[in-house]
Amino acid sequence: MYSTSLFHNPEPGDAVYIITDGGDNQSRSTEREVERELLSKNIRLFSFVLSGYAFPTEEELLGHSYIRHLTEVTGGVVIDAGLSQYRGRGHVKQLSASLQRTYDKIISFYELEVELPRKLETEHQWKLQVVDEFGKRRKDVEIEYAKTLPSCH
Repeated sequence: MYSTSLFHNPEPGDAVYIITDGGDNQSRSTEREVERELLSKNIRLFSFVLSGYAFPTEEELLGHSYIRHLTEVTGGVVIDAGLSQYRGRGHVKQLSASLQRTYDKIISFYELEVELPRKLETEHQWKLQVVDEFGKRRKDVEIEYAKTLPSCH
């Protein structure tokens, strides 16, 4: 919540990048409040999640799924940096490539304007697809976008 308050006048492309173990360290805001705040300001969340510890806390276990949800619903990307996942020389290159792709997604974005037939009284889930001239889904294009449309007051 604090990071969203730093965006006094949010602009297209704004993003928050967190490095976390997923554990909630005495938060004063609910998960739902954080989600609403990010969505209402169109701020994308990108997450670098440290995991793979031998004895994760209950907070870390619960937090991983929430961080993943929050990141994906706002149009960001999660890098799960499990310690066991990135051992050895090849894995360091794999992690480096994941970080570079994520960085590219943070700085390279398109703004898509969607006109709705009516004002949304409640939040709605939606799906966006890129199709070719025949209406067939393009598999060579990867898109990240906010999957929840906030209500319009």
